Amino acid sequence: MARILYSCCGEGQGHSSRVLTITRALAKLGHEVKILASHKAFKVLQPRLPDVQEIPGFTFVYQNNRVELLASFWGNLPLVSQRRRIIRNIVKLIEDWQPHLAITDFEPFLPRAAELAGLRCIVWIIRASFLSRAPRCRGTSRFPLSPRARWSG
Repeated sequence: MARILYSCCGEGQGHSSRVLTITRALAKLGHEVKILASHKAFKVLQPRLPDVQEIPGFTFVYQNNRVELLASFWGNLPLVSQRRRIIRNIVKLIEDWQPHLAITDFEPFLPRAAELAGLRCIVWIIRASFLSRAPRCRGTSRFPLSPRARWSG
């Protein structure tokens, strides 16, 4: 079966819930899944799944239950300067582990690392989240998956 490298952003319980559900389904089908997650997602996934590795990730600053955009921007600026190192580390993981597929749930570093390593990548992006273009991996579709789409072995 396939080795799948799956990354998850650290903000929002919906992302980690989706990763948990999909990873368990893939494991039941016999696939080996390695998870890369940051912050809250790492804390949720690490005790529930067998192979979860912590990576750096972007965070939001909240005040009165609202995202503070300017504070979030300034808080994440140091991570932007580390992106090349983070991507190189993920490329090395891809080269060492040799996954057959990458999947990312709103995490920005795996798609670029997968592209550099020549690894196919599925990118889950919630349409209303951002209006910018996501990095495009070779073999990645920009069209949403049909609700009837099924995994096949």
